[in-house]
Order: sequence, then C-alpha cells, then structure tokens
Amino acid sequence: MSAPTDHNPASPGLRQVIDYAQIPAKPLVAAGTLMFLDAGASLLTPLVIGLTTAQILQQPRFEQLSLDHLLLIWAGLIMIQASLRYFSTQQLGRAAANVSARLRTRLYEHIQALPVSFFQGREHGDILSLLSEDIRRVSLFLTNTATEIAPHLITVLGATVIVLSIDPLTGIGALCVMPLVLATIRQAGRAASPLSRNLAERQAAHASLTEENLRLNTLVKAFTREQIEIARYESSNQKLLDTELQHLKISNRIAPMVQAITGLTVIILVWVGAYRIHSGTLQPAELVSLIMYGFILFRPLHTLGSSYGAYQSARGAASRLTELLQEKREPSASGRKQLFSPTKEIRFENVSLAYPGRAKVLDSLNLVIPAKRTTILIGENGSGKTSLVHLLLRFMDPAEGTIKIDDVDIQDFNLNELRNRIGYVPQNVTLINGTIEENIRYGVAIADKQSVNRAATIALVQEFACRLPEGLQTQVGPSGTKLSGGQKQRIALARALLKESDILILDEPTAMFDPDSEVKLLQNLLPQLQGKTVIVVTHRPAALKLADMKIELANGKASTLSAD
Repeated sequence: MSAPTDHNPASPGLRQVIDYAQIPAKPLVAAGTLMFLDAGASLLTPLVIGLTTAQILQQPRFEQLSLDHLLLIWAGLIMIQASLRYFSTQQLGRAAANVSARLRTRLYEHIQALPVSFFQGREHGDILSLLSEDIRRVSLFLTNTATEIAPHLITVLGATVIVLSIDPLTGIGALCVMPLVLATIRQAGRAASPLSRNLAERQAAHASLTEENLRLNTLVKAFTREQIEIARYESSNQKLLDTELQHLKISNRIAPMVQAITGLTVIILVWVGAYRIHSGTLQPAELVSLIMYGFILFRPLHTLGSSYGAYQSARGAASRLTELLQEKREPSASGRKQLFSPTKEIRFENVSLAYPGRAKVLDSLNLVIPAKRTTILIGENGSGKTSLVHLLLRFMDPAEGTIKIDDVDIQDFNLNELRNRIGYVPQNVTLINGTIEENIRYGVAIADKQSVNRAATIALVQEFACRLPEGLQTQVGPSGTKLSGGQKQRIALARALLKESDILILDEPTAMFDPDSEVKLLQNLLPQLQGKTVIVVTHRPAALKLADMKIELANGKASTLSAD
C-alpha cells in the first residue's frame, strides 16, 4: 500500500523531516534483513503445518519426514521467528532512539539560531511539545512503522503465490478481497488526516498552558487565582480529550474493519475449501495450509491498516516540525568584517521601528553615541529605549535606516563577533538554574577564578554571597527563584563586567537596589567604565550622575540634554 503524497512539493511533510533527520542506515538495514528472514519463516510455517496435518491423517506427502521430524521443524521455525523478532525490535528501537536524539539536537540547534522575534510570538510549551511529542511520533513512524511495510508486502506477495499454486480458484477469490481492504484503509485514513494535525496543535496548546501556569505559580497564589487556573486547565484538558477521542474514533476503526473483512474472508475460504474437499479436488491438509496462508496473507494488511493511522499522525507532527525548520535563522556566521575596539561613535541614521499592529516606536531617529563615554538614555515608558538597545544587539533589525559602529553598518559585521563585543545587563534579568559562579561565568566560561571574584566584588555579589553557607557555589534555583531582584541584578552586572567588552549596555541596572547599595555600586563602577562606550537606560537620580551625555527619547525622536 502506498501512502498518499503531497501534491504540492513545497508543502511541509515527512520527506523534509527525513532529509533533515539523516536516518542511520546500519540498524535499519539490519532490522530489515531480520524482518525479511522472519517473513520467509512465516511463509514456511503453514506449509509445515499442512504436512503435519497430512501425517496425522496418514496421508504423508514425504515419507522421509515423520511426524516427529515435522513437529521439530515447526518448533524450530517458532524459535527462529521469536529470535528474529527480538533482534529486529532491538535494532528498530535503537534506530528510533538515534533518530529522536538527532532530530532533537538538530531542531534545538535550529531554534538557537532563530531571532528573538520568533520567541516573542511563540509559546514555550509549543516549542517543548515539538521537541518531545512531535519528534517521538515522527521517529517511531520512520524507524518502526515504515520499516515494517516492505517485509509485510513480501509476505503478502509470497503468500499469494503459494495460495495460487495450491488452489488457483480459492486464491483468486481471496485476492478479490484485497481492493476492498485497501479502499477501507485509505478512506478511513483520509478522514483521520486533518484531525492528526489538530491533535498535535491541541497537545501543544495544552503543554503551553501547563508550562505558563507552573512558571507563574507565585503570581497565581498572590492573586488567589488557583480555582480560575484549575478551571482553565480543565477546559484545555477537555478540549484535548475531545480531539483525542475524535481522532481515536476514526483512526481506530481501520484495524477492526480490516480484521472483520479478512476474518470473514478466511471463513469463506473454509466454506469453499470444504466443498472442494467433498468434490475430491482438494486435500484436507491443503485446506489447512490454505487457511493458515489466509491468515498470513491478511495479517500484514491488518498491520498496514494500523500503519496508515500512524502515518497520518506522523504526517501531522512532521508538518509542524517542517514549519519550524523553515523559520529564517539569524545570519550569525555572515558579515564581511570583524569588530575590533571601537574608536568612533555609534550612529543611528534615520532609524524607524514599529511592532506589528502598533505605531512606530522609533521614527526616522538620528542619534550619535560618542565612543569611550557614558551615555544615559531617558524617556517615558514605551518611548523606545529598550527597543534601541535591542536594535544595537541585532535582536531585531530596523524597518528603515542604518546603525553604524566606526562608520560601518552593523549588518556588515559578523553577528556573533558583534554580540561578543557588547556586555549587556537586560531590564528583566534571567538566570540559569545553577550556582552564582556559573551564572557569572555564563558569557565567559573559561574565565579564571580571580577574574570571577573581581567582577563579583565590583558588582557587590560578594557582599551577599559571603553570608551564604556555600558562597559563590550557592544554587540560585530555576530562573533565580532563591534570590531577590536586587541580588539577581548584581549577578547580571557581574556577568557583563566579566566579558570586559568594548561596549557596555546597562538597562535599568539598579532598579531593584536600595539607595545605599546603589551609591556603593556606582562608586565601584566608575573606574570600570573608563575607556568603554557605555549606554545606560535609567531614571534613577544616582545613576544619572554617571553621564557624560544624556539623551531623551520621545515620540520616536532623540534629543540631547545637558549632562548636568
């Protein structure tokens, strides 16, 4: 049975995922060989059973084969088939695990190369679902279900030839049933196809809701939304259940329908065979073999019916995976120039930026940030300060205009090199689930202990870490949940200082500091900022004293203010 193919060659599907997965050939070839041998043993078994029946009825075909010999051969075939199926299952399981691992790695590598804008418009739970459930469905189909098709077809072909050789009339009657079986499989599979994609999307939506609720657990409790969130979860779970039941209703009807058709066909074979025995044109032992070959003939068709359901499920998952793989990656390795220590200013020339469905945040903005000076950015919330920072880091690109460092468009720089030259403290600090030291080292994993301690001291991390039993080796918890907001900001600042970057961007770096700690931090920072191009986004009066120049953003434009 051939699976239906996409008429549109550009449409996402299994073929693209197969190319991307690079399925290992060795275990599949080994498993396929074992399954072909298993198919051969299966085809021999009814013949041996027929010969055994003839011996029991004292109508032996081969005098040299006694009943004991035939029973031993039969037992040997059973043991051979059991061994072949064990080892083929092992090979297929190994191949499925390898394909899943390879797909996860390749998909994760692709996700890491996607721009920030992709993550701003996609639920994390949806991505997690792609990396787990969707990949599992595709890999199992490619390594298990698809691999079984060829041996099953060989079994069907072999059984057909043998049935026709034993009794052509009975064989032709059995073959007439095959088109009905294949039509049943195809019709049910077509009905299941759209539901397979819907089910994958519903599972992803449910995973997203679950991930969000777990991540916002503190917020849920603070606003006593437990019952509301339980109701939301129950509603999502019910929608998922309804979709699953609809999918099961259609996909699960394939195997029973095929089983019913094939079972009735075997009964008809018995009925026809009985009449032919009475007429003397068929021997009882031959009828036994025909019945056994009938089961062998239709068992693969039953399996193919289940395979078609698995194909539709894998097809829906592959469609989602391919859509993600077609997302445009960041040009991380592109760029004609390397970025060295800036000696000139950073320029924004006629830069415009607008988010979908919103007015322009920046409108033909012109701005010069002098080299080796500290520039303070101020402005109301939503005036574009953080957006300007994200443009410089190329988390996004402007709709219009250019951004230059040393008179070179930043799009001409190697993107990784550009970001490596910029130290960044974001407004919303994010920490990994590790130790304080691991978080400080996040940007420079090979930094020596002395450099880590120096950065931690300047950023006042040591001030609170020394009071902890494990010091810098203290675990911060998922997203830094064991630390206060101010402590997380100190770690983020130490992480940026450790890079010793030419350009340093601090987005509200002291927003969660108490006044005394803020003053102490700024005193520590002043010597470190000398000779660096520093951009500070802040409204804090103490931080404003760092400024060599102040720039205010308003209505998408920039105005230079006095540094006093």
